[in-house]
Amino acid sequence: MAAGCSTFVGSGQLNSSSGTHSVIAGGKCNIISASGYYSVIGGGFCNTITCYYSFIGGGATNSATNNSVIGGGNSNCSNNISFVGGGQDNYATGLMSAVGGGFANEAIDEYTFVGGGEDNVADGRASFVGGGIVNFTSSSCYSFIGAGCRNAIGNSNLSGTVSGFYNQILEFSHRSFIGGGGCNLIGGISCHAAIAGGCNNSILASNYSGILSGRLNEIYSSSNYSSILGGLSNCVSGEFSSILGGQGNLVTHQWASASGYNVASVADCTFHVNCLNACDTPLGPGTLPSGTIFYSTTPISGGRALYIVP
Repeated sequence: MAAGCSTFVGSGQLNSSSGTHSVIAGGKCNIISASGYYSVIGGGFCNTITCYYSFIGGGATNSATNNSVIGGGNSNCSNNISFVGGGQDNYATGLMSAVGGGFANEAIDEYTFVGGGEDNVADGRASFVGGGIVNFTSSSCYSFIGAGCRNAIGNSNLSGTVSGFYNQILEFSHRSFIGGGGCNLIGGISCHAAIAGGCNNSILASNYSGILSGRLNEIYSSSNYSSILGGLSNCVSGEFSSILGGQGNLVTHQWASASGYNVASVADCTFHVNCLNACDTPLGPGTLPSGTIFYSTTPISGGRALYIVP
């Protein structure tokens, strides 16, 4: 039934259009309401347009309103100048938001995007979820999740996770990044922090800090500008400090570094190792600069062979 001015209803059954200059081409039980002027439903079943300048291509039980588009699929909803390409139970309700397809995905804040996948949510101005399963950005503006499973960004603007599983950037950790891996965590207000990969690594309340890879590595609270390159069960709890690798190492001093196995720092501005093997040391002292370790064929004092240029 065509009830509005310059309205057209083509073939099909029980279709109804009350909006002026609107079109229902076919299908069954499709409806364009009186406020849905200049709108189009191509076909399908029980699709509804309730506000102007909207479009539904086909599918079933889809709902579009206010300058929005749904290409097809089932039980999708598009509102407020937004777009749903297809799939099922997808919602694009934020201003100028979009869901490409998939199942039960939501783009609920302005300018947000979900590409596909299942149960993904983009919440936070201009945030992005590419795909995957149960990934979400929550109150995180300009943030990014590429794909993966159960990755989360919460209250952390301008942050990103490329992929992986159970990776989290939380608690106002703005401008932070997790590349991949699994069960990695940046939290407790750790701004400008990064974990490239690995498993079960964490950075807590430490700005400008990073973990390259490995497993069960931790940068503790207030360890700003610190890093762990890799290894297993290494911990840093001191500013401007680092662990190069190994297992079970602990740095608790500032400007200190460690590498090896179960090494614990004892002083600031110190490099800590289990054993240091100095190979191919130069003959000297000659013109070597101050602080250089050198080898002498003639013992200088006490019968030693290695010396430091004063």
